[in-house]
Amino acid sequence: MVVAFALVIGLSVAWMLGANPMRLADVRFRGSALVFGALGIQLAIYTPLTAHIPHSLDKPLHLFSYLMLIGFFLLNLRVPAFWLVGFGLLANTAVIFANGGHMPITAEGWVAAGGTLSDFNSHGFSANSVLMGPGTRLPWLGDVFALPIRIPTASVLSIGDLLIVLGTVAFVYRSCAPSVGPQTANILAPLRSAAFRRVIAGRLVSSVGDNLTQAAVVTWIYWTSRSVALVSAFLIVRMLSSAFGGLASAPLLDRIPAFTTLSMVETLRAAVACAMIPFAAAGQVWPVIGLGAVSSLLSAATSPTAQGMIPDVLPAEQRQAGNAIHQMARSLTAVVGALVGGLAVVEFSIQWALTIDLATFLVAAILYRRYGRQAGPAAHEQAEEAPRTSRRELARAILLNRVVFGLAASFTLVTGAVGILNSASSKVFDEQLGNAHAYGYILAVISAGYVCSEILTGYMRRQSVARRSVGLSFMTTAGAMYILSGAETAPIAYLMLFLFGASDGITEVVRDSLIQLNTERRLRMGVFALVNSVQTIGMVVGLALAPLIANRFTTGETLRIVAFGCLVSGIVAAVCLVGGDANATLDEEAPAAESSAPTAAGELGAPVPPFLLVD
Repeated sequence: MVVAFALVIGLSVAWMLGANPMRLADVRFRGSALVFGALGIQLAIYTPLTAHIPHSLDKPLHLFSYLMLIGFFLLNLRVPAFWLVGFGLLANTAVIFANGGHMPITAEGWVAAGGTLSDFNSHGFSANSVLMGPGTRLPWLGDVFALPIRIPTASVLSIGDLLIVLGTVAFVYRSCAPSVGPQTANILAPLRSAAFRRVIAGRLVSSVGDNLTQAAVVTWIYWTSRSVALVSAFLIVRMLSSAFGGLASAPLLDRIPAFTTLSMVETLRAAVACAMIPFAAAGQVWPVIGLGAVSSLLSAATSPTAQGMIPDVLPAEQRQAGNAIHQMARSLTAVVGALVGGLAVVEFSIQWALTIDLATFLVAAILYRRYGRQAGPAAHEQAEEAPRTSRRELARAILLNRVVFGLAASFTLVTGAVGILNSASSKVFDEQLGNAHAYGYILAVISAGYVCSEILTGYMRRQSVARRSVGLSFMTTAGAMYILSGAETAPIAYLMLFLFGASDGITEVVRDSLIQLNTERRLRMGVFALVNSVQTIGMVVGLALAPLIANRFTTGETLRIVAFGCLVSGIVAAVCLVGGDANATLDEEAPAAESSAPTAAGELGAPVPPFLLVD
């Protein structure tokens, strides 16, 4: 069942990304008879045919069928991406062998998928499954991910099953997609650039504080008040401040001496964090919300600056990998910030969390000051000579380009849906899973999904695949939210959040690359600032609607509304982005790229104006 389901998904993904599923007929496997033999054995054991087989042979035959499948895997290691299927098979085989020929399954998972405990005999066995208990070996490899009963063919999956699905999808796509030449030799090659390393170092430190603030304050607000409205108020004010800061800074980003400004900004944010501590200790929510808004306003210009300058500090063939590393760095800080913020509030207090927050801003200020000194006076000269741009010119650059407009529109819609999820997620875990202080863990799992998918997008080469992947990822996100709406066990809930993050991580990297390719150099940072601000406004709308939706609908219905919003976003992205030159790659030069700029000190061959070496 799992293999057939994975094959259908793999064929669908390959077709939607522009590959030709007919190429699958050209793949040649070795030892195919082993698969049919194993299937025949399992059909004989777990169908009415079992009446003709001695009961004492059931377990040995079951184990032998898995050995046959392992043999088939070993014979076909040469097949692209097939190794992942093999790891899934090995995981299932290991847990079945360790538990006497039966797959262990959780009782709550079995019930959540629509089964009843009466299906098991007095010894806890049912066909090839056995209920987990104190004596279960390798329980984490067993069937723990229970698909809700509202999903067709609902069942309980293991880690091995998930690896088989992922491996099959990867195998089908690799087999069906045409080659575009040699892959990037080293996805970490951008880190050889001194300028790029400075960008990443600044991002790693300065964004930890943002994520720590959000996780800590949201956890504190909901834990003490159980109020979705207050959570939404904090997030709305924070997002509005960020949007306003981005709109205000958009025309100025190429003219500001960046490192000096950023050092001052981080110092001010440290002062704001320090001011929040006594208000939080006194339980004063609204002053904390207001100071959080000030911190968000101050930090609004850092992200578009980094996104816009990556093509300047890296050669074209490393740009996609650079975007992937940049996004991965942001996601890693989100994981760290969310975990530290959530744990600090739950295990200690909000005061401890904000004290750690204060420390991150001070470290960021020191780093930026150090990098500003390394950039030297040239950074100020270059900033003053940068051409002026207007918001009207930046808006035209967005509205008159189908790709940039499609990205802005679809991302704004999906961030609106995510805004609803952001406010309602604590209530979802509280009412469906009985965990009222899970917000920090929710953010951490989503961010972990980001990290895993973002680094893989560094290998993406074709523009057509990049453009198609946006709509496909949004639709995958919709599916994850639909499954989460009926989740009754923690493993499947966190798995869907991980899938949500993984899908969204792909789109974030692709968005950066496509905007860089479709925007003039002199407008790039401003376009990023405006697009980011518009997306933030979409988030604000979602956050504002969240309390109304949460009060009127159940948590399951709320998540299905989120799923619908993600689905609409996927359709918009498909309409606006599908098309273009099928042979174009992401390694092309961006329009109006400046290739004659002086080389920055410490840079390994990539021409870059010194004032661009900013976060």
